[in-house]
Amino acid sequence: MPRSVFVVVTAAGKSERFGGGKKELLRLERGASASAATVLDRAISPFIRLPGLSALVVTAPPGREDEVRSAISPASRAFLEERLGRRFAVVPGGSTRRDSVRLALEAIATFAAGTDAEPQLGEAVVLVHDGARPWASETLVLSVAEAAAERGASVPVTPLVDTPKELGPDGTVTRHPSRASFGGAQTPQGFRFAPFLAAHRRAAAEGVDCTDDAELWDRYVGPVASVPGDPENRKITY
Repeated sequence: MPRSVFVVVTAAGKSERFGGGKKELLRLERGASASAATVLDRAISPFIRLPGLSALVVTAPPGREDEVRSAISPASRAFLEERLGRRFAVVPGGSTRRDSVRLALEAIATFAAGTDAEPQLGEAVVLVHDGARPWASETLVLSVAEAAAERGASVPVTPLVDTPKELGPDGTVTRHPSRASFGGAQTPQGFRFAPFLAAHRRAAAEGVDCTDDAELWDRYVGPVASVPGDPENRKITY
């Protein structure tokens, strides 16, 4: 397990595909009281007692930071504030997910500057998790963190259930790839902090966008290891 772990939870999107309000702020149980857990609170829960946790940053739509912060339960906020101080923060995101992750990484680097955590940035691991995935387990989080510390980058992958087909522009099937060689990527995805931040800075400078952070790492840094994903770790969008 890495000595120092940073966590980024993304909640800065517009929830356009969800079609029912900002998904991370909703209560998980229909008709639940105001004290029931939100999607975001559950998404954060497997990280707050993580060994070596040194910072936890949540991204929010600009101007809605207080609203996003209030979607985290008072108990979780109090625990994180006591454990991390100002290194627990909700920060404004950017116009794309990539921008939002980079801004969160920059915030973590700023928090660490001039503190005991700064020398650990080179060895630290950062876990990036989607705030719309409220069912990740602590076991999965630990597995990703350990693999990222050992291999540099790690992503949880689940086997495909359906047989994949590649389609042409007109919808015609052009290729029938083997299902065994494909999988579905989940979050959290884990990376060594320093090269990951450098990769995000370079992508921003070059105007490069990627489907997820594992693709960005593969483009600028190197191979990405996989660990078994969890079928329960669904994205609430769907």
